[in-house]
Amino acid sequence: MASPDRSKHDKEPGPTLWRHLPRSDCHNWLPEQFVKWLLVACVLVTACIAFVWSNSPYDIDDALITYRYAENIAAGAGFVYNPGERILGTTTPLYTLILAGLRCLGISIPFAGDAISFAASIALVAVTMALVQQLAGSFWTALLTGVILLAQGSFLRYSMAGMETPWYTLLTMCSLFAFAEERTLLSAALAALAALTRLDGLVIVGTILLSCLIERRRRPIWEMAIVLLILAPWALIAFIYFGSPVPLSMLAKQGHLQARQGGRFWIWDRLFIRPLNRHMYLLPCTVVGMIQSFRERSRSSKWLALTLWTGTYLAAYTLVGIDFYEWYLVPVYPALACFAATGLMRLLRLACRRWAPPCAGTSRSSVAHCPDVALRATRVSPRGSTETLPDVRRRHSRDGWCLAS
Repeated sequence: MASPDRSKHDKEPGPTLWRHLPRSDCHNWLPEQFVKWLLVACVLVTACIAFVWSNSPYDIDDALITYRYAENIAAGAGFVYNPGERILGTTTPLYTLILAGLRCLGISIPFAGDAISFAASIALVAVTMALVQQLAGSFWTALLTGVILLAQGSFLRYSMAGMETPWYTLLTMCSLFAFAEERTLLSAALAALAALTRLDGLVIVGTILLSCLIERRRRPIWEMAIVLLILAPWALIAFIYFGSPVPLSMLAKQGHLQARQGGRFWIWDRLFIRPLNRHMYLLPCTVVGMIQSFRERSRSSKWLALTLWTGTYLAAYTLVGIDFYEWYLVPVYPALACFAATGLMRLLRLACRRWAPPCAGTSRSSVAHCPDVALRATRVSPRGSTETLPDVRRRHSRDGWCLAS
């Protein structure tokens, strides 16, 4: 129950990042939402600078293959690399058609590729933070996710490489975000577009349909109908035009792995083994984040799709046996950043409760909510009025702060 002498103007702080800032330092001169948006803007501006800095005048050779397909489509030669040869050599039909459409509008294909990659990369950072806000319910965890994501070298390296990777990853994360908001039809549609962008997008399609089946305990009939409505026309056209919807480039990459007798577990090695050798220790936080996501039972169903997709994506590349290309790692980085930020925040909370000195008159469970352990006796408070020790105790209990909700 609230204390009888508590002012009616004092309200409980909301479950946000704002709780870690003392009221006297901020609420009197800046609105909470303004500072939140300011922090998000700082992350996005930093992302813009990082993406522009990482842009290279030379695109990846796979991007040039897609560019040539798009150029021939725009010129009326058909969906071909060489005129007259109906061979599906690009793994990204939707991205190719988008580039061809922009070329018909008079926009240079390399410029269009860079513009799409830049916009998709910025949107990807924003959607990833929004997804964590929805899943973890913590603004600070969401902000930390964006910072961790921007610290990944491969993510920056292929954000402006002219490839479909940022666009594909954006569609995947948007599908997971829509599922977290329980908009399953939109989630299924975005997943189907991801599969139309790249063949391994079938993983997110299967993930969304399976998650709908597990969470809602019903057959996802409407979701399956939307997926078929988007994918069936391309599959039919590819069978008629190329003879198969499977790109020959994918079969060639499987042959590369067999020719050099490489291992199938390169994706696990690159993501979970080599980072430890480079003194990057966020992986334990990732494990803690996965455990924490399932401990919060009220939110665990929302985490289901993200966790299931991450494991299925890694397993798919292990089973299919495609040769190593670094851009295949990029779609996993946003998911790992989500888990790493969640785990790191969990460890910080535990550290606060374990090592923070308790305020006078508070229990051990409220250790993390002590804003100022120096206020042990009557003193002049930051609010400018003299407070007695009971007043200080009550204010500490009410205005306690922590790193997350």
